[in-house]
Amino acid sequence: MTIHLHFNRRVPLLRDEDIWLHVAPGVTEAHFPQLFEFAWSELPEDARQAILRQWRALLREKPDRWLVGLTDQLDQRPETREYGMCEQDTGRMFFQASAMLGLDPPVAICIIVHELAHAFLLASGSPDAGNEEVVDRLAHSWGFPMAGIRRKLAGM
Repeated sequence: MTIHLHFNRRVPLLRDEDIWLHVAPGVTEAHFPQLFEFAWSELPEDARQAILRQWRALLREKPDRWLVGLTDQLDQRPETREYGMCEQDTGRMFFQASAMLGLDPPVAICIIVHELAHAFLLASGSPDAGNEEVVDRLAHSWGFPMAGIRRKLAGM
């Protein structure tokens, strides 16, 4: 499923890799780039390289394609609230600005890592890239306590 979102500007996200954060109209990125960069730096090297190979392939096809987006265009009903989502056919990801920027930084970082875990599994050809339990276990193996984060988010 490819998601169609509108972005009107971009800011550096992973400078060394020439990866940009695409930001939707009316959205402020605040400290999100720093949170993402920290989460990225904590991933194992093989995971970062696999995701970069996937993203670079997408950019070769379409150089102006967004890879990481920050928007407020997602459903905001409490029962369906989204913090982030990774496209299962491309590995592109986007995050809900109002939800993410209101979280404690460690919680926001865990959500970013969770979406990066989806992207890694997809880039690795895993059939489990869309399995939330597998993704949470992978993020946990990288040192991010997803079970605790899920409990915390459920109580919000």
